[in-house]
Amino acid sequence: MNPKIKLGDLVKKQRLKRELSQQQLAEGIGVSLRTINDIECYRANPRFDTLCSLFQYLQVPTQNIFTQEPDSVPEPAILGIIQEELADYSPGDLEVALQVLKGLAKGLHRVNPKGD
Repeated sequence: MNPKIKLGDLVKKQRLKRELSQQQLAEGIGVSLRTINDIECYRANPRFDTLCSLFQYLQVPTQNIFTQEPDSVPEPAILGIIQEELADYSPGDLEVALQVLKGLAKGLHRVNPKGD
């Protein structure tokens, strides 16, 4: 994903989650309203100190913007999601699901043997 889009979407989502206007966020971190608007509209290349102020003010871990895949789910969370999905399966259905997962894993390793 384009870094400007990723940053703009993250800032807007976190701002709205905290029920802040763009003006309130701008004042909170000491930048102009135009800076916040440009970030949310994917036009800005904010300075490092502006990014730091944004992340601190919005209480957003920097890894949320600097990771390769923002929408990826951490491995432990994936396991929890799988567990929830399978919670109501019968033992027979669980065995089938396990065999399907094993087959998928084998196929993935054949297509991408290095795990990239």
